[in-house]
Amino acid sequence: MSEVDSSASALIEAMVIGAHLGGGVTPAREDVMRTIIRDHAAFDGQRPAAPEDAVQAALARVTAASTTERLAALGEAASAPVAYQLMVIIALVEEEGEEKTEALLAAGDAMGLEGRSAWAVLEAGIPPALMDVRVPAAPEETYLDVLLAAAAADGLLADEEMAALIDFARSRLELREIPPEEIGDFMHASLQGFLDYGFGFWLETLADDLPEPAQRQTALRLATEMVEADGEVTESETTFLDALRLALQL
Repeated sequence: MSEVDSSASALIEAMVIGAHLGGGVTPAREDVMRTIIRDHAAFDGQRPAAPEDAVQAALARVTAASTTERLAALGEAASAPVAYQLMVIIALVEEEGEEKTEALLAAGDAMGLEGRSAWAVLEAGIPPALMDVRVPAAPEETYLDVLLAAAAADGLLADEEMAALIDFARSRLELREIPPEEIGDFMHASLQGFLDYGFGFWLETLADDLPEPAQRQTALRLATEMVEADGEVTESETTFLDALRLALQL
């Protein structure tokens, strides 16, 4: 697959371009690209034996030509909507931003997509059809999710409750790897994730994000400390802890 002469090579190239538009081919983005190549149905029947080599070959093609030329070629060589979805996923692996959105919209236009189609992909973030392709969160980020879920187990979080939760998280030694000033941002992002994808989906993926038994024990302990912090454990909080224990396979 030395040229964009197959659907698979075109899709890989689209992901590489997405990495560039997102800010660079970082280790996190490379990991997602390899995961998609190995697991996504779009590569069935033409999956490269060495995903790492396929990514490097696509990187060389993108580097050797103008991005506009490569985008136009991609629109002709592959299913443009699928290529664009994968491009957006890789670009949004890390932080988002207005400049990144504009660059992705311009990329969609260069591929021949209608503006409304590109917007639909961007607004979806990770399209539902591709939700099985995810980057496992760092354990510390998952612990924050667990604390947020525990705090919200007895109802919606008021602003003062969110502030208290952030202070609680900042006091945990298990979260010392996250700068204290960033914990609030992580918490609000986690809350949006719950709203977008649902609590049930989060529980289903929790064990994958915490593969080690010690990590799962830590998550359950943090959740227990959270619900016990006010000196009273409600029935809904007990139900949450039971569901968490089951999801963590403890």
